[in-house]
Amino acid sequence: GEAFTHQALFDTLGEAYGPAWHRWPEPYRSPASAESIAFAESHASRLDFFRWLYWQSDRQLGEVQLQAVAAGMEIGIYRDLAVGPDKAGAECWSAPRHFIPGASVGAPPDEWNPAGQNWGLPAFHPVTLRQEGY
Repeated sequence: GEAFTHQALFDTLGEAYGPAWHRWPEPYRSPASAESIAFAESHASRLDFFRWLYWQSDRQLGEVQLQAVAAGMEIGIYRDLAVGPDKAGAECWSAPRHFIPGASVGAPPDEWNPAGQNWGLPAFHPVTLRQEGY
């Protein structure tokens, strides 16, 4: 799907221009730009390579899960999910409308950290997420 293709394009552009999309040449800062589309077409084999890597990772993790359950692990392997994406990562690059510019996620003050915490993660935009069915 689109997210899968965007991730492969993001990784391919990252090889060419570095890991932080904010520092890429302006035309490549959106997957929908004519330049990004042309880049994807001219680097189709590299995108296919990344897609293959994702497929292999998913396939192998699935096999490990089956083996873990068969070996008696009640829930199998546990894959930790991050609290949110990296602001320099593919999610923010491919769907910036899902995030609030300039806002970040953290934790409020508590007895262990009276100043609270700023985790530096981009804040999801609740309106656009709801409009698009999360």
